[in-house]
Amino acid sequence: MNRKIYVAVFIIIISMPLIGMLWYQTDMTVEKRHARAFPSIWKEEKLNVEFFTELTDYFADNFAFRQELATVDAVIKTSLFHVSNNEKVIVGEDGWLYLGETKEDYLGRNTMSGRGIYNCAKVLNLLQEEAGKQGCQFLFVPVPNKNSLYPEYMPEWYMKQSTENNYSQLVKELGKQKVAFIDLKKEFSKKDNVLYHKLDTHWNNEGAAFAGGQILESLKKEHTDYTNENYRVVNNFSGDLWGMLYPQWKKLDADIIYDREHIFEYCNDVNTTEDMFIETKSQKDGSLVMFRDSFGNALLPFLADEYGEAYFTKAVPYNWNLLEQYGADTVVIELTERHIPSLQQEIPVMQGPERKLKGTMERISQSNTTLNIRKTENQYILYGMMDASYVEDNFDVFIKVIRDGKESIYEAFPAVYEMDGSEENQDYQYGIYLDENVIGTENCKLEVITGRSGKYYILKDCLIYKGEKGE
Repeated sequence: MNRKIYVAVFIIIISMPLIGMLWYQTDMTVEKRHARAFPSIWKEEKLNVEFFTELTDYFADNFAFRQELATVDAVIKTSLFHVSNNEKVIVGEDGWLYLGETKEDYLGRNTMSGRGIYNCAKVLNLLQEEAGKQGCQFLFVPVPNKNSLYPEYMPEWYMKQSTENNYSQLVKELGKQKVAFIDLKKEFSKKDNVLYHKLDTHWNNEGAAFAGGQILESLKKEHTDYTNENYRVVNNFSGDLWGMLYPQWKKLDADIIYDREHIFEYCNDVNTTEDMFIETKSQKDGSLVMFRDSFGNALLPFLADEYGEAYFTKAVPYNWNLLEQYGADTVVIELTERHIPSLQQEIPVMQGPERKLKGTMERISQSNTTLNIRKTENQYILYGMMDASYVEDNFDVFIKVIRDGKESIYEAFPAVYEMDGSEENQDYQYGIYLDENVIGTENCKLEVITGRSGKYYILKDCLIYKGEKGE
């Protein structure tokens, strides 16, 4: 009898996570994500072959007492073994937490190729050129990862393989291509006080104020110097890394609260500074368009105060039409270090600049280059893959348009149009937006041109017949 009771109790205990799903509600806001929804048996009118895989993922996110059990497991592992039970979080020294995604940058591993770094800088170079044509000041702001600034708290077994990484390589290339940027890693390293959160991925309010000051100073914009402002330290910040590691253990991080009140106002319905699109106004002069990521959350108020009108967006790809739409005199791209590769993973929405090429061109009859064409409302999108054997690391890619006996050449972005989830061969992809009146709707010939060693190669050509591509 006792054995049957023990078996029954055991079955009840192991069944509780499943049975408890009838009333238990998983709240993953502290983990900065949503729990997976129950999968559908049918997907796009076809049998969902991934149903059971998705069902496993659903259960992993939604079983009862998930967060409580995860918290207990994390406490045991961090207390006894000083390791994390969550691959997204690195447990450092003295209670410091780091984002697992930044590990490769910190170690100097899996750095982008020379071609990839060139592509990222070239994308920014082309955006800066177009901003200048519109009378708009441009600034790129790469934000260092937390462990790039405070490596002393990283676990000692994380041994760096190189001092070079994507950030250091990109900074060098930006200088070569004369892209306006501010080296926040260099500027933050001059400060003795800690400007990032201990339990979060991002900078604290003092760090955001400092970064905002550096950005505005670089733009030669008059602004409030927060180093002279009074403040108080308050434990009121919920760290994202702490929430991912200990979802049911509430602990608040310290933050700086300035006595000085912000003067900007929101012009649209805004819940938090994490919103995708935010418009602001103030009594100051100037108009700003800022493309940003999560580091822009705390940064936004310090910039919004200093511009009469400002538009902040997290949307990608970068839509350069916003500069004209909002009458911007300043455009800023803020991007965290770990996201540097994304610069070549989305072609910006912008008409490709026209170019004049001098030199000989050789037509390659056999090339692995591809050319795809997609029509939007009033534009064509041309994109594809170049044959790497004909492309030098620092050589650009062009599209020649031959129409009505006239030739025009436009420079394409060395970036991907519509990532398919794979990062293979993205160094040699290209894409460009061209207005409908550039290509026309029929009898237009297109050529893909790139090169190496100072020589141009025509790698691919095609004809458009009434909007359709023909080889």
